[in-house]
This record gives sequence, C-alpha cells and structure tokens, in this order.
Amino acid sequence: MKAGGGIWPLYIRRPWWARSGVRVSINGKPVMVDARPGEYMQIRRAWKKGDEVRLDLPMSLYTESMPDDTSMRAILYGPLVLAGRLGKEPVGKRDIPVFVATPATMTDWIHSQPGKADEFVALANGRRIMLSPLYKIYKDREAGEWNFFSAAGWRLEKKKFEGQEVIPLAYPDSIPNSIP
Repeated sequence: MKAGGGIWPLYIRRPWWARSGVRVSINGKPVMVDARPGEYMQIRRAWKKGDEVRLDLPMSLYTESMPDDTSMRAILYGPLVLAGRLGKEPVGKRDIPVFVATPATMTDWIHSQPGKADEFVALANGRRIMLSPLYKIYKDREAGEWNFFSAAGWRLEKKKFEGQEVIPLAYPDSIPNSIP
C-alpha cells in the first residue's frame, strides 16, 4: 500500500477444494471470515502500510467420479490429481488395479508418505500403489482414474476383469516439446 492505508474490503476466493480448516490472519492475529468453498471471503478494515495477510488452506483427500461412469473415480489431494505410478513397462487395462473400498473410508487404505507432503501409498487389491501428483510423473506409466467397487460389487465384476484380453494402453514414447 503506497499511500499508507485506508478502509476498503479485501476479497479472497476460498477454493472449492478447501473444505475445512481454512484460517486467515492479519499481522499474526486470527480473523473470522465466513465463506463456503468456491465463494469469496471479505475482510473489510482500515488497512495500514505493511499489513500482512496469511491464508492457510489445508488440503484433504477426496475422490471425484467420472461423468459417464460413477464407479470410475479420480483421487485428489486439494487441487492435485493423484496418479498411480505403474512402472516403465507397457500397461494393459487388466494390469491397472481396482479399489475394493469406498471413498468414505479413504484414510483406511491411503496413507501419506513420511516427509513427502503430497505423496501417498494406497492398497488396491493387495497391491501397494504409489500415488503422486500427476504433474510429477513423467518417466513412468501412470493411472489417474480408478475403478471403485464395494466388496459385493467386486464379486460381480471380478470375472469380467479377469476375462478381459490384455490390451496395452497407448502411450507415446515421447511427447513433442511443441506442436507445429
């Protein structure tokens, strides 16, 4: 603030993924703000030169279903899409594990990696799957969408998955740096 201050509102958008635990402080003192995810928080006050606003937006795990198939879901951590690292070899659809779990029990089967704020390990059908933000996976094969089944649903679907022909998913060997 160049002129030294004034009374005016500051609007800060609360991201839709910041579902709980959002905190705002000014000069180290907590400020009460009220806004639902996706709305703007308003702070109206007399501002002074050098005022410092701190915004804490805790991230949490959740899933989003695909529009055309509710059993197919993406796993997210705040705004980050988490993808499973599937190694360097070609992967077929049958090779991608499914989750026999419900999104409501995510903390039972997804755990954070010590010392890595945005890395997780998940258990899918007895396999350990390393989950990382999609933007970090560039040398490995990855899966960003997963089939989720209840235990009863998996008993019905398992034979379909086991009977599938192994069809490798198409992955380019290299991605061009620019498009002509």
